[in-house]
Amino acid sequence: MTEAIISTLPMDPKRSNELFLFTTPFVAHLIAQATERNLVLPINRIGDASLVDDPFKQGLEALAIRPYSLVYDDDHNFLKSFQTTLQDEFKAGKLHLEDCPVFRCDCGAVEILEQATFKINKRTNGKTFSINDQGDIYCKKCQGETILKNQLCLLTTTCKYEGERVKVQPNLYAKQVQEELIGYCRNSHLVSRQRYTQIEVTIDGHQANIDNDYTWLHYGQYMQQQSQNLDAIVASNHSLRKGALYAYFLSMAAEDPINLFITPYVSFRNKDTNLATKNLWNDYSPAELRIFLTAYLNWMVQNSFADPQLLKWSQKVARGLGVKEHLVIGIEDATKIIRGHNLKEAVASSNKANILTEDQKAILSLVQA
Repeated sequence: MTEAIISTLPMDPKRSNELFLFTTPFVAHLIAQATERNLVLPINRIGDASLVDDPFKQGLEALAIRPYSLVYDDDHNFLKSFQTTLQDEFKAGKLHLEDCPVFRCDCGAVEILEQATFKINKRTNGKTFSINDQGDIYCKKCQGETILKNQLCLLTTTCKYEGERVKVQPNLYAKQVQEELIGYCRNSHLVSRQRYTQIEVTIDGHQANIDNDYTWLHYGQYMQQQSQNLDAIVASNHSLRKGALYAYFLSMAAEDPINLFITPYVSFRNKDTNLATKNLWNDYSPAELRIFLTAYLNWMVQNSFADPQLLKWSQKVARGLGVKEHLVIGIEDATKIIRGHNLKEAVASSNKANILTEDQKAILSLVQA
């Protein structure tokens, strides 16, 4: 088997102008450095072939995130392989055709199984839909109300959840990940769409367009099938469900369990604060930005709120770093070492001329670019 690989979920580079949106690729980079893994960053380009990823690459450079490989989920070889995967899943009974009532808008951006609406009754908004006080579902794109109609659907088949396929770090999120995966396995999910998508396939004589999200869930699995040893995924806690599913699908093609790292979500208390990477790299070195990001990696809370004033502290720390060697840690130790509290303790010990622990040496060596 080739060298081990760590990856994020397929990312949308259009959202790459804010520093803290680089938290997941940055954490993946730190773990890659610390555990001697290769870093692969998938780009979500399905349905948007004209997407420009230059700002995302510039953000990676501003944080000295390198080396890495960019891959794209609209890759021709992947999409061709995925068509075969769909046929195999249908033959194995993992997918089935069924006539179902579906809430659908005129433009097709919203398609929701009637049986799935109980999950969203308490929600006021979704990515593509909104719900009024009467419970009517409206499309955000065309502003039209959805209509309940019967249609032939390609669905996932309910199945038994196979535990222990995904190892979650930190353990704080293990139960939530397990609940998401059990819930997914217990229910059928709509895979086909009436609207045009990137993948069109004929299943048992029925022509179906395949949901883009269901397509990219298989990209990690495709990498495994290409003899790439992808065994670790990093996702934000705001994308926990997607991260859990991506890791679970990946585990279907892997011999060993998949490591899933869930990062805290970092943002500013002041909504008006703007720390765009294109502005920051002119004023701060990669090491200073890496220290600033690391300082807010509190793995035991779901959300961390940043103070821009800490950038000045980061500059001071960066100038005084004395640990130069690259220290290798085990992947099981990653969330213990790569955390803001550990960084601050290491800086304090260094300033007092105390002997650093191996954990403190490791975190200081990682934040240096």
